[in-house]
Amino acid sequence: MTLSKGRIAGSMNRTPLDRHLFRISNVLARNLAGDEPRLTFAELIEELGTQSHMVVILFFCALNMLPGPPGFGGTIAITIFVLALTMVLGQPIRLPRFIGERRVPRRMLQRTLKRLKNFSRQFGRVSRPRLEFAAAEASTKPLGIIIMLMCLPMVVPIPFMNAIPNVGLTIMCLSRLNHDGALMGAGFVVGVIGVIIDLAVIITLVTLAMNAGSFF
Repeated sequence: MTLSKGRIAGSMNRTPLDRHLFRISNVLARNLAGDEPRLTFAELIEELGTQSHMVVILFFCALNMLPGPPGFGGTIAITIFVLALTMVLGQPIRLPRFIGERRVPRRMLQRTLKRLKNFSRQFGRVSRPRLEFAAAEASTKPLGIIIMLMCLPMVVPIPFMNAIPNVGLTIMCLSRLNHDGALMGAGFVVGVIGVIIDLAVIITLVTLAMNAGSFF
């Protein structure tokens, strides 16, 4: 009886973010325990729900923090862009086949699961529901548009281009899921700084390429 009460109290003390991360962790842990622990993006979305836009975007942001093969970051950025677009249009998540059929190796699933658990522990120390109007349902479309714009420079195949904008997106996703409008604003600032840095790098490289071309 005491144990049952403890479990009920523990579940009541969970933040909205805890509940969302618990869902993702369950899906990943269940897959890792299976015979073929390689999850396709389409299978992941089916497990999490085709209306769980922010939860799915958070997973891909966490995945994008891991090192991957050439083109991996760009593919993730395109995927997040498509997810944000469906969010803006108010449609269920549906990925193009060339993205949906991609599989995530076991090691990546394990590392993503570990990263999500760290998010839950660390973010819970500083985040709480506040300025909830900024993270309310009415912010869905504006937030989706912001995410799409932040993804654009992340698609460019230059090393580390997606690092800072991706951190901003991650903070925004975590904050939105935890109804924390204040930290959503902080994530937006980080993302904008990252986009400005990315654009400066792109402009610099294009300028150098044009100047180099003038010598030939």
